[in-house]
Amino acid sequence: MVWVMKWLVSITADAGDLDELSALPPNSLFAIRREGAEFVLESSLFENVSTAEEVKARAHLLVELMSGASSLAYDARRPFSVGSVIGIDDDGNRHIFVSCTINVSTRLTAHATITHADGSTEEILPAQPVPVWVDRAQADATAQEILRVWGTQPKDWVNLYNLLERVEHAVGGERGIVERGWASRKALDKFRRTACSPDVLGPQARHGVQKFEPPRKPMSLPEARALIRSVVVSWLTE
Repeated sequence: MVWVMKWLVSITADAGDLDELSALPPNSLFAIRREGAEFVLESSLFENVSTAEEVKARAHLLVELMSGASSLAYDARRPFSVGSVIGIDDDGNRHIFVSCTINVSTRLTAHATITHADGSTEEILPAQPVPVWVDRAQADATAQEILRVWGTQPKDWVNLYNLLERVEHAVGGERGIVERGWASRKALDKFRRTACSPDVLGPQARHGVQKFEPPRKPMSLPEARALIRSVVVSWLTE
């Protein structure tokens, strides 16, 4: 029997997206680092776990949340997934408990640098909000479900509508969103009337029967995604 002192999990995703996470300063929940062509995940959630199966189960949920948060924060190109579970014994030897093929693609991203009045500079990392949002999701079921859905489910009209409903429930309804300045009542109304209109969307609509007049100029799906993303990010950041 192998006595594992430390667990790691390999992550499959776009290399550029994972590079953004690996550039973050250390946080208490997780760290991503590149090892050759592979990226590995460390997490405090893996501590005191005795089996690779339990590590993989915990990693799956954590990676879903990271995927959703990364998609919201810097438009990660594709969902993250769990690869191999790696156990390191007390002699430093690595043991692969679950294996898979790692497929990696790349992209370039830009980082902004702010120069303060005193001449000091600060680099703004696109992935900076990710650990904050993932940490929030550990104790907030609404945040957890929003990140999971955004990271793993199609961003279609039904899912976008459900995400809006979750945020509204958390802030006391549409009024809470409008009063905070996250979206206008007009934009939310246009989104609802489009999302619920089978005359406009056909089978993609949230309703099967037309219940009210559709908007004269329906909202496009890219516009809807941008609207709901903005609302969700504003709520997570509040």
